[in-house]
Amino acid sequence: MKSGLGLFAAAVVLLAAQSALSVRTPAPARPEHRGEEWPPMPYLPVEVNYYLESLCPDCAKFAVGPFDAAIKDLEQYMKITLVPYGNTKVSDNGTYVCQHGPEECYLDLYENCVLHYTGYDVKQYWPFMKCADAIVVSRFPNVDGISKAILDACNKELPPSVDPQK
Repeated sequence: MKSGLGLFAAAVVLLAAQSALSVRTPAPARPEHRGEEWPPMPYLPVEVNYYLESLCPDCAKFAVGPFDAAIKDLEQYMKITLVPYGNTKVSDNGTYVCQHGPEECYLDLYENCVLHYTGYDVKQYWPFMKCADAIVVSRFPNVDGISKAILDACNKELPPSVDPQK
């Protein structure tokens, strides 16, 4: 057993020495050191999947605060997918049960329609979503009748191509 442990220790030391002595390729000089500019770099957008509940006060605070700021500053670098479904459960009889009650189920469905009819384009749907979340923040926990208040106030934020009356 002692010789096996000694052999293992020797192998570790040899690997460490080889790693320390290996020849490293230097990084290319930065453009400013060569008198040129960096070429434009292609990038893949970061995928952001945001699962939310339409009447969740914490979701709403996040949406009108840090998430809105990220959209303003970084939207061009993100592929954003909103999922208004959150903590919804499907009962045995196939009906949906939302954490914050039936009004939340209705608004989750409505927000999914907004996403669909705006072509999932953040520039088109975000004003409506932000408006709705601002109302949730201001009124929670008093959510009775909130869906009507949200639709009355926020439908005007939808692009002209989206007609909520249809």
